[in-house]
Amino acid sequence: MKKTFFLFITILNGGFMYSQIFQAVTNQTFQGVFYGDSAVADFDNDGKTDFIISGAKPGYTGYSGLYKNNNGIFAENTNTALSPIMYSAIAVGDLNGDNNQDFIVTGTKTGENSPIVFEIYYNNGDGSFTKNTTSGIPGVKYGSVAIADLTNDGLPDIVVNGNLGSQYITKVFRQNQDGTFSDLNAGLLGTYFSAIKVFDANADGNPDILITGLSTNYRPETKLYINSGSGTFTEKTTTLPGIYISSIDAMDINGDGYPDLLISGTNYSRIPTLTIYTNDGSGNFTIQENGFTGIYNGNSKFIDYNNDGLIDIFSIGRNANNENTVLLYKKNSNGTYTLDTENSAPIIAVYMSKGQWLDYDNDGDMDLLTIGFESESVAQTRLYENKTINDGNLNTVTFNKNDFKLYPNPTNGIVNLLTDLEIKEVKIYNQLGQLVSIQKTSQISLSDVANGIYIFHIDFINGQTAKQKVIKK
Repeated sequence: MKKTFFLFITILNGGFMYSQIFQAVTNQTFQGVFYGDSAVADFDNDGKTDFIISGAKPGYTGYSGLYKNNNGIFAENTNTALSPIMYSAIAVGDLNGDNNQDFIVTGTKTGENSPIVFEIYYNNGDGSFTKNTTSGIPGVKYGSVAIADLTNDGLPDIVVNGNLGSQYITKVFRQNQDGTFSDLNAGLLGTYFSAIKVFDANADGNPDILITGLSTNYRPETKLYINSGSGTFTEKTTTLPGIYISSIDAMDINGDGYPDLLISGTNYSRIPTLTIYTNDGSGNFTIQENGFTGIYNGNSKFIDYNNDGLIDIFSIGRNANNENTVLLYKKNSNGTYTLDTENSAPIIAVYMSKGQWLDYDNDGDMDLLTIGFESESVAQTRLYENKTINDGNLNTVTFNKNDFKLYPNPTNGIVNLLTDLEIKEVKIYNQLGQLVSIQKTSQISLSDVANGIYIFHIDFINGQTAKQKVIKK
């Protein structure tokens, strides 16, 4: 069938824009939860981003739900019964190498004796999941989980951090060739009311682990553990302050190839903070003084929310006055930040909260999903559409966008190019305009580059071209 091509015109700075770029999606409702977690992924490989939420409903009963994206309209996936879990943590990844996104969830399960559980949901690829509750991995609450290959054997491993009930743990479970898991006894600090982040702190190609939270001495601590590559970890001395009820994000924000940190939470004196730490490439971090309003009991993210090619700051939770707060800090071209009160205003502030960014409508800008507690026993899960028009010339294509999709975006490392056109090559540039990779397939790997913003230049055999921004997180 003959395709109709047209020019997609980008509006430049100073052109027409919506006065507020975020608009609440009011024609869809979701179960409101707090004291939980959320995650986004394309679970059914249809090029559209789905999401999962888990947490407490008002009245403190657990809930977990996976919502499938049907061309921008979400419906709860009931093909697999998810356990009702609160005080939860979620991580997504392809655990068994079948190119389907699996997920893990841990927390307190509603029911007799309210057990703390750890569950793996293997994606069957047909909209259903197979639940595994017998992995031997302990459940935790008030913690964090991660999926990553920490032993350099090609198999994703699992990190579990939080309150075990009688103790606080941070444990690494190595995945064996038969799909079972073994405790590496890595000797990491156990914390709760905590966060962990797996990222390559010292640019040696091995994923390291950063831990924050309240330790058994009832003081907030922050520890960085460097990975030898085989799953052996050594603590590295840092100047990062102890913090809990915390959040960590990592991304290369200055184009030097090294992941920087965004950490929020509260210290021992109950003073909340929101701070950027830049990385020198050896895992040494320097505070960037920006005067941000501190946030705790929520989360904070690096995100380019206005599509200008600069990495901004998003934070949601509570401030020092125990007020629900949502913050957007717009990054300026000179490296400074400006509080964007106009575009923060449509976003309802919640605490015991999480915010996730996703392009649910595949229009090239990042939309926002929030969960959390509002007030008067009201918990909310809300979706906000990003109405950005000005994209700084970073998302332009020369044909109908329905014929062209890059997903998932943001990505953890693999990006799929969905198109009927034959690909000639994909050139990938970093924020400095440096060419970092040339690939010639529809499955594009960013595994060898740091987290950050990249520009994909795509050339097709028929002479058509496309250019789009992709975020690796």
